[in-house]
Amino acid sequence: MKETPGSSPPNQWLERLWSARLTFFNFFSLGLLKATDALILLFLIPIIISRVGIAYFGVIAFVGVWLNYGRAVVDYGFNISGVRQIALIGEDRQALSHLFFQVLYSKTVIALFFAGALLILVQVVPFLGEKKAVFQWGLWMIAGQVFFTDWFFIGLQKSYLLAIANLLIKSLYAVLIFWGIQGEADYIYVLAYQGLAATAVGALVIVYIVIRFKLSIKAPSWQAILGHLKTDFKLLGSNLAVEFNSSYSLLVLNVIWGDILTGYFNVMYRLLQPIRFLLIIFSQTIFPIVCEKTKEGWLALKQYLRNAFLLFVGAPILAVVLLAFCAEPIFLYFAGDVNEDLLYSLRLYLIVPLVTLLNIPAYQILLAYDLKTAYVTVLLSGLAVNLILAYFLTEAFQLNGLICSLLIVEAWVSIGLYIMLNKHRNLITQHG
Repeated sequence: MKETPGSSPPNQWLERLWSARLTFFNFFSLGLLKATDALILLFLIPIIISRVGIAYFGVIAFVGVWLNYGRAVVDYGFNISGVRQIALIGEDRQALSHLFFQVLYSKTVIALFFAGALLILVQVVPFLGEKKAVFQWGLWMIAGQVFFTDWFFIGLQKSYLLAIANLLIKSLYAVLIFWGIQGEADYIYVLAYQGLAATAVGALVIVYIVIRFKLSIKAPSWQAILGHLKTDFKLLGSNLAVEFNSSYSLLVLNVIWGDILTGYFNVMYRLLQPIRFLLIIFSQTIFPIVCEKTKEGWLALKQYLRNAFLLFVGAPILAVVLLAFCAEPIFLYFAGDVNEDLLYSLRLYLIVPLVTLLNIPAYQILLAYDLKTAYVTVLLSGLAVNLILAYFLTEAFQLNGLICSLLIVEAWVSIGLYIMLNKHRNLITQHG
């Protein structure tokens, strides 16, 4: 039978599917990882709220934002640069050993400096001092991030090992919550248990990595550590900008409207976490492959991204539609209370991840071609917009104002990334 122009014979489609098998396997592994995160954390929400109350759940969310900044600082830029370097190194044991321990030692140094700075800040700022116990116990989250080696497994495209480790972390965390949170006074330990679980399992995973991949244990020099910190400083800015853009509004909400409204917003944030995780796993799964495709040229990279995006896009859209239709019973179950204003805010909030979805191809290309400055410039401009909008819109319109500011910032970042992509188009296309 004669083929129509532009069509692909069946054997070509089979070849494409076979060539993409590693992508699908890693997507499934990371999907399992994020699904574990989402399901266990969602399962724990009604338990925690029933035992400590919605107001203390708001306090936990507020302190968690600061500690997540710390986790972003500890990651520095290794979650991007480490993946990229491993994808280029391959399985050279000596090179892997140098890179692994340079990153591990660098994260340890950063964590110690951040912990000290945060404790001083809590001591001198009265508003933060009121939550001192939660901050102090919560520093276990910073320790856990030091031992979290997701970048290593993702770079080697062995995401199934990361999924197993994450399942152990979340399972241990759930056990600690069941055992350790019995009344309101125990709210100070919720974040600590999350960090303790990550630290315990993470330490075992590092031992496993050293044995399994036959890494040579050798402390890196200060010059090597400082070299990493200098090289990845721009990526630290991007990580903090992403984290700050997604959580700054919660800080504003807490300062202006208090712990209860913060608690309700934290429930909404957690309900959207599975959708957000879908976007993260898609990005993490394809990034090593995108980096490899740059060697083949622009046309090969563009074709791969188009196919991958079309295969993926249906899942988050379907999730948003289902959550919008079932918003009332779902929110009632998790928060223990619901009204029309909260439902409207939740449905408005559902638009945010759909806007975020649009920027994935642009920032993947910019980072794959090492255009860090362009990427960070856009994120920092979004941060500046967020700083202004979030305060005024939240003060004027409460929760709906906060969500509108998030929508505007996400749209700003998406447009900015594509502008940068177009600006550097000649540099990118000359590779193929």
